[in-house]
Amino acid sequence: MALTPTRRGVRLPDAGVGTQGVRRGCWALLSALLAANLGGAAAFDPPAGRPLPGDGATHVLQAASLAFDLDLAWSRSDLERFVAHRGRAPERVVLRSPDRGERITFGTPVPWALAAAPFVRVSPVRGPAVANALFLALAAVAAAATLERRLGPTAPLWVASFTFASVAFVYTFRPTPELFAACLVALAFAVAYRGEGRPALRFTEIFAGSLPGEGAGRGLGRWIGVGALAATAGAFHPFYLVLLVPLALAAPPGRRRAGGAVLLVAAVAVLAAWGGLGALVGGGWLPWDRGGRLFTPETGFPGVDLPASLWPAVEGGLDWLPGGPPEEVLDARLLGWSALFLAAGRHVGLLPYFLPLVLGFAAFNGERGRSAIPLAVGSAVAGLALVRPFDLAGSADPVAAAFFLPLYPALWFLAARPLGPGWVFAVAILAAPFLYPAWLSPTGVAAGEPYASPVAARILPFETTQSSLPGVEEIHHGPLWLRLEPGGVAEGPGGSLRVRGGRTGGLWIGSAVALPAVRLEVAPGGPTQVELAGAELLRTVLTPDGGVVFVLDPGEPDRRHRVAWSTGPYAFYHLGVSFPGGEPASPVAFRIVPLFGGPGEP
Repeated sequence: MALTPTRRGVRLPDAGVGTQGVRRGCWALLSALLAANLGGAAAFDPPAGRPLPGDGATHVLQAASLAFDLDLAWSRSDLERFVAHRGRAPERVVLRSPDRGERITFGTPVPWALAAAPFVRVSPVRGPAVANALFLALAAVAAAATLERRLGPTAPLWVASFTFASVAFVYTFRPTPELFAACLVALAFAVAYRGEGRPALRFTEIFAGSLPGEGAGRGLGRWIGVGALAATAGAFHPFYLVLLVPLALAAPPGRRRAGGAVLLVAAVAVLAAWGGLGALVGGGWLPWDRGGRLFTPETGFPGVDLPASLWPAVEGGLDWLPGGPPEEVLDARLLGWSALFLAAGRHVGLLPYFLPLVLGFAAFNGERGRSAIPLAVGSAVAGLALVRPFDLAGSADPVAAAFFLPLYPALWFLAARPLGPGWVFAVAILAAPFLYPAWLSPTGVAAGEPYASPVAARILPFETTQSSLPGVEEIHHGPLWLRLEPGGVAEGPGGSLRVRGGRTGGLWIGSAVALPAVRLEVAPGGPTQVELAGAELLRTVLTPDGGVVFVLDPGEPDRRHRVAWSTGPYAFYHLGVSFPGGEPASPVAFRIVPLFGGPGEP
């Protein structure tokens, strides 16, 4: 279908009822999905007493403080209000104080709390989800309207795929700022590209308003708005500021120098404003600097359980990047595994959980600085992998790679040439095996339920480099470090492991040194047969107390790489274990003991 350039963009050809019918149908589909998401947010009723994911408690406290007290100061009333609304004390709160407890404020970025405060005032529990749903709807409609100039009448279908064939919509139900930052980025690019197709103007004409209907103030304000939106997203994470480069290049060639200059000046001014607000209320200039302190019900809360004069309490919180200060790790093997896990990891992989990003590349057009978008996004992703190799998700209790969500909308705007809707449907079909847990229970996944599907468990690599993974138990089992894959092996009493009879359980065994052999010790009365995957059974020994010992050869390590607490590589072995002789309803208790001296060790 040919698109006709006009002074105001790209006009759809006069194709009659068929083209307009497609357009109306695509807009109806996007509107229905956004309305359903908003309806789910309005009806969202999180279970009483369930902890909020990540630093959600701090964000909710901050928004409620603005909504009810018109300030950003921490006090006893904030805690009491939270308990009244949520039915329990916050599980973790990040606080700051510039004067050792005289003034205490929240140690998280202000923009989301400021935007969500009116909704929290109306509904303290459901307000954050409703706010997120409205932010997403605004960003999706703006993106679809802009992309329609280049993609044609199916553009809303593409945006529906971007948002609902990825985990992006799940973040509606998390009271954290990742979705808000993503919406700011989407709006920034939508505004930057909204006038595509207009003739280029010279430097002076951008302020002269030579186009019909566009005055000098409107042209100037457009790039001020783009800079302000991008800088506000950058207030959450310094790596997001790299998006200013493709946004500056998005100006038409004749306007690029002026538009880019205005954009950058506006971005600096807005960052300074957010930093000044943070300094004024007693926090840091921006949340990237150090100084946050983490408080829990176990440590007590300052001004409530602890005298404020005892500040500081426990080190932690948002130290420059989510999760703490950057790690000084330059290890080629570790970075190689990080690259694999970021691309296709079972829990943090970008392709299984943000697969529609390939649509942008499929419809790529290098005009208006689009070539800089993947370079900017790639540099931000690589930067995180370098400084946070053991926390690729970038958030506590994440859904996939939370840090990537605000970068994701930039890739939508790579799309600049029409392609058939078959691309969109193909991506949705390919994403379905990985996303269906989120489609079936978005609120549960957002609250911390496992989201890695059985398909993902079968074909995607397990991320052994990560300090923690959602829904994955990790235990120190003697000198070994074990990661227990969900749905099989679980931790039992007394440091034992358990798996139900007849069920296969998978686990990863990490050891600081190679393992020539291991003993799998079954408790007395347990089955005398075992089926193994990833290890060879060398012999079976019956013990005097009625137990069974299986001596295994785990073979060569499946992986070797560093972990967060080691200075050298750990050896990792994958073991699948099943006891076919056990009662299906009865769990079989066992232990794993390393034999560093070899299989002949007693």
